Amino acid sequence: MSDVENKVRKTKARQPGDPMRITLLVDEELSTRLNKTVPHGFRKHIMVSLITTVLDAIDADGEMMMGALMAGQYKLVRIDDREAAL
Repeated sequence: MSDVENKVRKTKARQPGDPMRITLLVDEELSTRLNKTVPHGFRKHIMVSLITTVLDAIDADGEMMMGALMAGQYKLVRIDDREAAL
């Protein structure tokens, strides 16, 4: 058995609830902007919060929300400012 096969066999199986990695390809300008704006230690938390917010909006409004997001017709509003924005 090769070293690679041996390492694969020794890794533990992923358990339900274990974190999963998501990889996104973005253009260089967006990547540079993210690197300049969001400190490295906050990126995971910010991205998880954004994904959760987007999924909650899609759960609430379905395909209409996906279309609005893709068309740039949606923006984040601070909870404190929600009533003023309506």
